[in-house]
Amino acid sequence: MKVQDLSNDPLVIEWLDTLNPSDYTKKIYLQGMQDYTDWVNRSPDKLLTEAEEEIKAGLLMRRRKIKGYLIGFIKYLQDQRLSDNTIKTRIAEDEDRRR
Repeated sequence: MKVQDLSNDPLVIEWLDTLNPSDYTKKIYLQGMQDYTDWVNRSPDKLLTEAEEEIKAGLLMRRRKIKGYLIGFIKYLQDQRLSDNTIKTRIAEDEDRRR
């Protein structure tokens, strides 16, 4: 999803309202979320619904799709030759989204 679409998505708005980031941080988070949702080819709503279904099914974290997505996304970022700090920032953004 594009940053503009993400910034109008009700789930993203709620997430950002919870975090109350500065405008700069909001911009960075939205760009990171665009990268992640494009890579995983899912909307925030689809990701959340999928995660909730797995939780309700009692799946252990190691068996949930999100773990595979995160590992794959990290490898993708490494293949893009991004710095370790940039990768850590992108992953921290994802961890904030899951709260």
